[in-house]
Amino acid sequence: MNAQLKEEPITRTRPTPVRRSTTTRTVTRSVVRSKDAPRRQSAWIPNALAWCLLCFVVYTVSTLCAHVKLESARRSRLQMAGITRTTEREVSLLREELARLNSMGSVDRWAVARGYQSEAPVQVGERETQNVAFNR
Repeated sequence: MNAQLKEEPITRTRPTPVRRSTTTRTVTRSVVRSKDAPRRQSAWIPNALAWCLLCFVVYTVSTLCAHVKLESARRSRLQMAGITRTTEREVSLLREELARLNSMGSVDRWAVARGYQSEAPVQVGERETQNVAFNR
């Protein structure tokens, strides 16, 4: 078996430099493409369409939200205007009632109904009156 595995001597040679031409060759390759294979050049179109769709959806939703908030503010303004009108009406009725209750005639009627009597006549303007309200 040793006879078969004889070692061959290793010869070392120096590589010789290879000169390459300075002109470049154009290599043309033919690409065989099946009909179902997608084209790489149009890969950006779906991305652009998705981006445009996303922008449109965001714009539409934000516009809808703004309109809802604006309509809500308008309705609350109308409601507050109605409440203000009702409150002003009630305040004017209360002021009229207070003026009626504070008048001399109503104070005199109240005093006479409870047994109060004027002790001395009082000068009011150019006339004299027995009103209890003026006789403090």
